[in-house]
Amino acid sequence: MLQSNLDYKEVIIQTSRKLFARFGYRKTTIDDIASALGKAKGSVYYYFKGKEEIFSAVVEHEALALRAELARVIREHRDNPINQLRGYVTMRLSLMKELANFYSALKDEYLQHLELINKVREKYQRKELATLQAILHAGKAKGIFEVEDIHTASLAILAAMSGLENPLFLQLVDSEKVDERMSKVMQILLYGLIKRS
Repeated sequence: MLQSNLDYKEVIIQTSRKLFARFGYRKTTIDDIASALGKAKGSVYYYFKGKEEIFSAVVEHEALALRAELARVIREHRDNPINQLRGYVTMRLSLMKELANFYSALKDEYLQHLELINKVREKYQRKELATLQAILHAGKAKGIFEVEDIHTASLAILAAMSGLENPLFLQLVDSEKVDERMSKVMQILLYGLIKRS
């Protein structure tokens, strides 16, 4: 019985995920979720207190999926910090398009008053900052990266990725153009703008 309860909770999360991605947090109602499930509202309230709790579970689910993919990329390039950083940035930016609810939780100001969403957002950002710091530490230890302040450099990379998501990548459909832009952005991130003699 317990397993079927867990399964149904996952069904609610997956169904809600699609609705939130399509209509947004504001326009999606518990009635919409119950209707999509073919159940009464009570069956949704049995597992979740309300819409905010469901959206928080959806965002957490997408954050976990993103972290798993980023961890995989880092493992694949464990001996090469440059490729770790390149893979991390590339994967993060490309997955943001698919993880619409997580992206919305990070970006949409109207969600900032939701305590549960803020907790998920803060937890993810702490982990992301720690991951970037670990990559930079590894690169510095190997003599590949020349970084004086790893914490500030990690914050700068995080800010750059966040700022680039929408104007450079999420508006593009053509994957070749995305790859081309990604290559140029990574060139700037890794090698900077100043000509070295």
